[in-house]
Parts: sequence; structure tokens; C-alpha cells
Amino acid sequence: MGLRQRILLPALVSLFSIFPASSCNSPPTTPPPPPPVVNRAPDTEIIHSFGEYGTITYTFSGRDTDGSISRISVKINSLASRDVGLNSSLEVSIIEGANRAEATAHDNEDLADPTPAVYSFVSPTETQARDLISRILGERASTYRRLERDVLLSLGAIENFYVDFLATTNDGTDAVICYVGHTENSGVQRANSEYLSLIGVPNRYFFRLPEIEITSRLTTFINNGFR
Repeated sequence: MGLRQRILLPALVSLFSIFPASSCNSPPTTPPPPPPVVNRAPDTEIIHSFGEYGTITYTFSGRDTDGSISRISVKINSLASRDVGLNSSLEVSIIEGANRAEATAHDNEDLADPTPAVYSFVSPTETQARDLISRILGERASTYRRLERDVLLSLGAIENFYVDFLATTNDGTDAVICYVGHTENSGVQRANSEYLSLIGVPNRYFFRLPEIEITSRLTTFINNGFR
């Protein structure tokens, strides 16, 4: 082997060690597939407001971070479940005892909220409500006459108008406070209240409201001087 051949051989060996023959024939590397997109469940919310005469209004809303809300399934007390749209409101009568509203939002792939929104409260019995009202009056009103049941008032065209009655004596003004009055018909109570207001008699009706709502409204009524 000549001198030139002896010099080239180590150089070729060095090149093959840097660029092995197998690297020229390797297939291109395939990137891994992206992870599957997981649809996240929506959230549901119930907002409530109590009416003046034995009703409550529920408003149902939902939020979906990766889609949209298609419907909200609603069940109130023992009524059959029904579907409503986003931000729909329903006004229903308060029932005696336990009241409960449940709502479940469904997204555009019909995936349901696994933790439905729930709002519940208890409407007190008539005896419980009267005891609560008497206790609040005793604690907060400076002078008052004990609540009496079915006091007959004759006010203009209205005859046989039975109410629960409170007399404020600071300025000689009478105020009327009713829980159920002489009827459980909330429409009649509304008419009575509007008539009392028309002739200038302060009044508040607490038809089937939960105790915390009675407390709040009656306390405000007292603090405002029964106005």
C-alpha cells in the first residue's frame, strides 16, 4: 500500500464515524398526534326574587367555556321537568312547607352540568309566621298592639275585610300586617293591599314568605316608621 493510500484510509474511517451510512436511509420522524379535545361540562346558576303576594321568580342561566348553552332543564317542587332557554324566568306560587328549584344546563353537544344548581327554602306555617312577626314587633317597634286574628275593618266600599291588625300609637296611625289574611287567595290579598294604600293605610302582606324574608321586610317597615 502506497503512502497516499495509507493517509486516505484513516480519513474515510473518520468521515463514516461522523455520518454513519444508516442515517442516510432513516425514514422521517412522524410527530405524535395531538391530544383529543375534551368537551368541558357547563355550569348552571339560579337567581331568585320573592314577589309581594306569595310568588317567587326564578331566573336560570348557564355558562359554557368551550361552547354554548342549548337548553336548561328545570324542575320546581313536584312539577314535571321542563326545558327553558338561557336566562329564562319563571314565576311560580310558593307552596306551604318545602320549596325547591333545580336547574341543569346542557351545552351544544348536550353534555349536562354534573352538579345542577339548587335553591330551596321553607315556607313557615301560619302559626310560625305569626309568632315571628309578634317577636319582631316586640323587639323593634316602640309601641304596638298585639297582633289579632281576623279583625273586621269596614273601609269605604269594602265590607267584612278581615286582617291581622297592628296599631302604631306614636302618631295615632294604624298599620295593617297580614300573613294570610282572611283568604289564601293571593289575588284578593293584592287587591286588599292596593285598596289600603289608596286610602292611606300602611300595610304589608307576608303571604308564605320564608322567615328570613319576613324578618327583612318587617324590619324595614318598622325602621321606616311603618311607611
